[in-house]
Parts: sequence; C-alpha cells; structure tokens
Amino acid sequence: MDAVKHAVFPQVAGRMPSIDAARAIAIFAVLAIHCDPFIGRVYSLGEVSAGELIDLAGRFAVPFFFVVSGYLLGERCRKSGRDLRVVSGFAGRLAGLVLFWYAFYLLWTPDWNAAWEGGWIRLAYWRAAALFGDGWSLLAGPRAHLWFLPALLIGTLHVFAVMRVKRRVPCLVYFALLYAMGLGAGAYADHPLLGPLSPGVPGGLMCAPLIIATGWWSAGGTVRMGRRVACFLFIGGTVATFVEAWTLLHTYGVPLEGHDFLLATPFQVWGLLNLLRLYPSWAVGTPLPQWGRYTLGVYAGHVAVMEVLGAREGGGLLWEFLKTPLVYLLTLSVVGLLARWPRVRPFFA
Repeated sequence: MDAVKHAVFPQVAGRMPSIDAARAIAIFAVLAIHCDPFIGRVYSLGEVSAGELIDLAGRFAVPFFFVVSGYLLGERCRKSGRDLRVVSGFAGRLAGLVLFWYAFYLLWTPDWNAAWEGGWIRLAYWRAAALFGDGWSLLAGPRAHLWFLPALLIGTLHVFAVMRVKRRVPCLVYFALLYAMGLGAGAYADHPLLGPLSPGVPGGLMCAPLIIATGWWSAGGTVRMGRRVACFLFIGGTVATFVEAWTLLHTYGVPLEGHDFLLATPFQVWGLLNLLRLYPSWAVGTPLPQWGRYTLGVYAGHVAVMEVLGAREGGGLLWEFLKTPLVYLLTLSVVGLLARWPRVRPFFA
C-alpha cells in the first residue's frame, strides 16, 4: 500500500482537484462494471440483480471521461491560442497510448497456462491476426475496454475539424444527429425511429463527439452555468438514465447492463462537469485528487490485474464486496510505481 500512499506527483499548475477526484470515483465505477459484482439470482432485487443496478449507476464514467477530455483540451486551446498545435499534440499522445496498450494486451495473455501449453508467441500472433482482421475489430482493441482510446482520438479530431465552421448551432445540430445515430447502434437498436438511423458504425464513435464538444464549449467563460442548473442537469440526468433504461427493458427487452450512452447521458455528465467547475476545491484534503491523476493507467491496466485475480468470477458475499476495491488498489499501486519512471510515465499518468 506504500505505492498508493506515496504515488503523488508534485502539484501541477492548472489542475482542478475536484475534476481529478471525480476521475478517481469514475474509474472505480468502471472497475465495478468490469468486475461484475453481485450478479445472479442470489443477489436479485425482484426482476433485476444488484449487479445490474451497479452497472447502470456506473455508466456515467466513460461519458464523463469524454466530457472532461473535451473541457481540458478546450482550456489548453483557449490559453495557448494555437488550437492546431494543441490538438495535434494531444492526438499524437493518444496515438502513442493506443499503440502501447494494444501491444501490451497482444502480448499479455488472459490464460498463462494455455500460453505455456500452446506457445505464448503463437497465441499472440493469432490474437494480432484477429485484431487486424477488420476495421471494427482494430478499433475495439485486443481487450474490449480499450475502445475508449481510439474513440477519444477519432472523436477529438472529428470535433476539431467540424468546429472549424465557427458556428456553434450548426455544429451542435450535427453532433446531436450523430449522437442519435449512435444510440440507434446501441441501446436503441430496436427502436423503430432510432434503430434504422444506425449506419453500422460502432455507437461509441458516433456518440463521443457530442459529449467532447460540450466539454470543449464549457472551457473558459464560453458557457457559464449556475449551481441550481448544474445540479438539476446532473441529478435529473442521472434519474432520467435509470427511468430510460427501465423503459427500454420493459418496452424492448433491452438489458439494464451496457448502457454507456442514453438520451439523458449528455445532460448528466455536462451537469457534473459544471458542478465540479463551481467547486474546484472539492475533495481537497483527501487522496482522491492524487489518485485521480493515475486514471489513465488504472483504466488501461486494470483488466490485466482482473485476469490475474479472476475478478470476473463470482464467489461468496465477502468476495463480491472486496474484489472491486482490491483490483483498484492493486492496479493503482502498480501504476503509481511505474509512473515514477520518467520514460514510461506518459503511458500511465
């Protein structure tokens, strides 16, 4: 636990503790989704399980990462006045992260016994062959959670290109239509209006630009929001996602799990972002802001820790309670240690 306790960089000018703290909470929510705690009849609450409700509650996390990325990028562009240079630098770093983590998970096997028996290099080769088999597999990555990195890269470049129009309303309409098509590829695939809109592109690629753009437009004083409005958007958006998911379950039989994007999601995460901006010192004095700086490394690396621990496997009540915090603390410890090495720090923090 010393790595967790001491894995703190010197205070970086311009960082907002409230956003870093919220990142730490959001990445814990991602781990709770991936560890699948409290799934099964024994943990059911009527017709749904406690695990399904945890999954739904944690789905704000990835859209929150998108909106924060857009906001921070917008802030950098506003302060530097060199949009192209800032965005190209950000895109270059993201491309490096994609290459690094793709390579890591091509070499990292989920079953080391099978690797010893079948040949580690041979299995890595076949994983790479499957990955490059088609474009969508390549974007999804060697592990499902890595889709976020290319989606953020493509979404950022998409937003930057469209916003060269310099007219916010047409841009907003375009991103909203794209978001609707993304919903048609995801939660609303069976909806008679939104389902047919899907062009066959992964929903995340079409939904991300709207959320990135709302974050970008929130940078500086471009969009100012009062506390009541921000609270209304966040709380109302959160409640609306539960109502929406419940309606989809009973109307179209869509499971409660896996809803990264719903109609209410942009309002939910936009409200949360603005609440954090209104209270920039929130969580100061706790370890959350420091831990939040390692969100990238924890997000990318936690699946390897989960595979070692078998965290997706069900167990007794104690295991269901402990497996998510255990994966988080172990991953944070490893990432904190690796981030001390300057040459690899950009891949983890």
